Amino acid sequence: MTPCGTVQLADIDLSRLTLVKESCHRFGDQDHSRWLFRTRRGGEELYYKVWNPTYIRRDHLIRGIESGFYDETTTPALHAVILAGSTCRGYVMNRCRPDRRRDPALHALVLRKTEETGLFAVQYSRSHTMRYGDKRSLVDLEGIHPLHELPRLPSYYRCFFDEPEYERFVIDLYRRAFPHLPVPRPTRRALPSSFPAKQALYPYRKARDLYKGLAIRFGTVFNHVERIQH
Repeated sequence: MTPCGTVQLADIDLSRLTLVKESCHRFGDQDHSRWLFRTRRGGEELYYKVWNPTYIRRDHLIRGIESGFYDETTTPALHAVILAGSTCRGYVMNRCRPDRRRDPALHALVLRKTEETGLFAVQYSRSHTMRYGDKRSLVDLEGIHPLHELPRLPSYYRCFFDEPEYERFVIDLYRRAFPHLPVPRPTRRALPSSFPAKQALYPYRKARDLYKGLAIRFGTVFNHVERIQH
């Protein structure tokens, strides 16, 4: 199923892992919850992302692997897929480090794989691409969708593109693939390009980043790991 290997959830002692972050949310009958843990094993630092069998994107990772979108060229940090029986319950990644510089070769590769597979990685951006050794690796891997789901992103999946240029590329693919259907609007408003407008948004961005940091820190204290199904 995957060249990176698999591990059964029953063989992972979550109580021995360190909770890094959780997003414990339900919207009606939709389960958007997932948990991120880390641990050291030998000289390695590994990150475990886990979700329940009701997670709204439960099988998206498998689709990305089986299509060839995810492989050693786009996700070299992917260590293993977490399964419960044959059900995908998350994945394990090797530790990466931030590197927000644009990699033209990886960008071209992501565009090519998007066109070849008919899948797109909605969170693909410099913020969701990290360095693993001397390579670049995509992260947040479950956010991959077939092209026909593009119009459902904001309303059903409650997600938005992180990279406007990539979103325009995907919208153009959708327009060509489904010429008889309305063309979806961008999921985010374009940010102002003028320097004064960017400066005006700076306090908002700082407050937003501070809020996110505090939410992550306190969320690991008042956590909901008991909601993880085994």
